[in-house]
Amino acid sequence: MHHPEFGYLNLPGATPGYLEHLAAGVQASARAGLPAPPPQVCRAFIRKCRAANGGYARSIYGGSATLENTRTALAALAALDGHREYAGDEP
Repeated sequence: MHHPEFGYLNLPGATPGYLEHLAAGVQASARAGLPAPPPQVCRAFIRKCRAANGGYARSIYGGSATLENTRTALAALAALDGHREYAGDEP
């Protein structure tokens, strides 16, 4: 579900959005050849999830940056840029 602030939501109206929901939506849209929400909305959400240590947390409201969340964020950014091979997709 597209959202103007979070990019994608897991369920309609289920805010706040989380990094894994955005990444799944972006990657599913890319794979299906469907338009994603405006890329600037998605990138802004991902930037807000970045922690002071350079990693990414699950939420824009803070939390611990983990390797899993960082991989998810980078995969979403790669999918937004059209780099499927770096987004964890198989050829």
